[in-house]
Amino acid sequence: KTEIIYMKNSFHGRSTGALAVTGQPKYQKPFEPLMKNVTECNFNDVKDLKAKVSEKTAAIILEPIQGESGLESATPEFMEAIKKLSEKYNTLVIFDEIQCGMGRTGKLFAYENFDLVPDIVTIAKSLGGGVPIGACLTKGKANDVLVPGDHGSTYGGNPLVCAVANAVLHELIDNKLIEKNVVEKGQYSVEKLEKLKGKFDFIEEIRGKGLLLGIKFDEKKVLAKDVVLKALENGLLLVGAGNNVVRFFPPFNVTNDEIDKAVSILEKVFEKISF
Repeated sequence: KTEIIYMKNSFHGRSTGALAVTGQPKYQKPFEPLMKNVTECNFNDVKDLKAKVSEKTAAIILEPIQGESGLESATPEFMEAIKKLSEKYNTLVIFDEIQCGMGRTGKLFAYENFDLVPDIVTIAKSLGGGVPIGACLTKGKANDVLVPGDHGSTYGGNPLVCAVANAVLHELIDNKLIEKNVVEKGQYSVEKLEKLKGKFDFIEEIRGKGLLLGIKFDEKKVLAKDVVLKALENGLLLVGAGNNVVRFFPPFNVTNDEIDKAVSILEKVFEKISF
């Protein structure tokens, strides 16, 4: 098995291997030629997936919720197709949870929102609460593919970052930060953002889970990049995403007052915005 199936509009990073399975040519072109034996599949397209997975498929990699491309979530039908095909062809399933994992959706892992437990999960960034760290988690048959000693890095798993990650996990799991704050503040944020949607007709949708949220705009009326710039001018730091979406990702310790302030700035921006 030598082939990896990846998703269109995905984003997995800028290293050579990760770029090869990142479904966005704008990131790939400056670094070509990239790793071969990779095949792109349309996200949430069951027919396309079935046409491309075969006996030569070693793994299927995806973000269960595509962050870079506008908070697009995998559908239950697509996940079910991945599950059945991976069983049929003995294929590994890899979830990239670097953006959507570690409590961001209201559950420790994003896969818990779906009826599929992947063989491999990648996590980073929020695992260290700002201190650089990344991890690759495996289970079952994946444990026999990449074993200790196969791969390493100069600073990988050093005592400092592992101590920090341990403290982060303690807060998320033992002190129940996800249940206490992410779920509650996520619901509060959605309520506030939905009120904005009801007031401004250029907001098409409030999407996402937990504190992994996005505001989708009608591109004929408002451009996400302009919202980001105008919000920054008013003291609110946001980041855009694909499909004319602005990401709304408060920190896990955000307060209701801070959410109110952020939404108030957005409302001010929306009232004055004109393109």
